[in-house]
Amino acid sequence: AELIGKKPPYPWWPKETTGQFLTENVTGGGLDLNRAERGYRKKTGELFYVALTIQNVRDRETNRIKLRIANWVDITQRKTAEIALEEINVFNLSVLENALNPIIVRNADSSIRYLNPAFEKLTGFTASELIGQKAPYPYWSEDQTQTYLQRGLNGFLQIFERDIERIYRKKSGEDFWAQVTNNPVKDSSGGLIQHVAMWVDI
Repeated sequence: AELIGKKPPYPWWPKETTGQFLTENVTGGGLDLNRAERGYRKKTGELFYVALTIQNVRDRETNRIKLRIANWVDITQRKTAEIALEEINVFNLSVLENALNPIIVRNADSSIRYLNPAFEKLTGFTASELIGQKAPYPYWSEDQTQTYLQRGLNGFLQIFERDIERIYRKKSGEDFWAQVTNNPVKDSSGGLIQHVAMWVDI
């Protein structure tokens, strides 16, 4: 009785997304099959999420839309988990970005995935110069490259020297020593996903 005959905007649409939903209803209304994920609000004000499938029913003679049938699947639990994970990732990135010590993250194939501003400041290399690079890295000095390749890559997938001291080379050519703390990141089966290293300039 509360909803029969109602036209958009509907009472379960959150106020902050009403304009967006109105636009989507107009632009997507002509599609015979439309799918989307939306956040709605219960009468209590509680937010929930649905996977929405909308099917148009057309008049056989005029081909005009007679009805729009919407099927909802509650995905609140999954969506809430995704949002929480995204918030965690944003928080972790903020922590890394603001860390005083250089931090570098490498993938299992040795390619550089991330480095923080402190790493850029110490080495002189920018993220754009290093992201995606595989060993040997440009901050390795030429006379140490073979040693680092043998010690680092031969055991990269299995064995890590957790705390080591190494000599590296800045972009300017100046050598410096760093205390390196290595931490492998593994999946549930024990396989290596990433390798996180924090440096301390010594």
